[in-house]
Amino acid sequence: MKTVIAGGLLLLPLHVGGCVIDEVREDDVGEAPGCRAAALWSTDWGAREDALVEEINLARAVGATCGDRERPPVPELDVAPELRCAARRHAVDQAEAGDLSHAGTDDSSTFSRVDLARYPGVPTHELLAGDFLDPEAVVEAWLASPAECDALLDASATELGPGFARSQDGGATAWVLLVGEARG
Repeated sequence: MKTVIAGGLLLLPLHVGGCVIDEVREDDVGEAPGCRAAALWSTDWGAREDALVEEINLARAVGATCGDRERPPVPELDVAPELRCAARRHAVDQAEAGDLSHAGTDDSSTFSRVDLARYPGVPTHELLAGDFLDPEAVVEAWLASPAECDALLDASATELGPGFARSQDGGATAWVLLVGEARG
């Protein structure tokens, strides 16, 4: 069953479904001390996040029908390192919990996680999805939900941060998307 929900300590998972992850990549996740572990990420997970960003920007380029409202095309979103950090931290937490919630297992909130990552803008949306491996399917599910569709096509949004993780036993996945507005 696919799960979509409307709008800590990070452990770099070394095992996924019994397989050792032997390829990691390093991404810019900002300068916050709590983000250091989120910089090293499974190459596969990072590629899924990159594909999610592409799918979101494709959807923004053409617009969509969100519920009963037509939404026009809007500009692309840029990846904000700090939002990526906060999204990755929460994705790991949610995958390991096997549940989706805007509250972390440590009682953190979207705002406290974004604050910890030192995001200089204004966070506007957090979208969650679970039980998906394909980024295109995640975006399709979000576009089918009026609240998430509105968030993806928010014209005031300028930045995003994707996060994807699988539980260590490989049984659960979590997608976290943070959307924000840059200041200045």
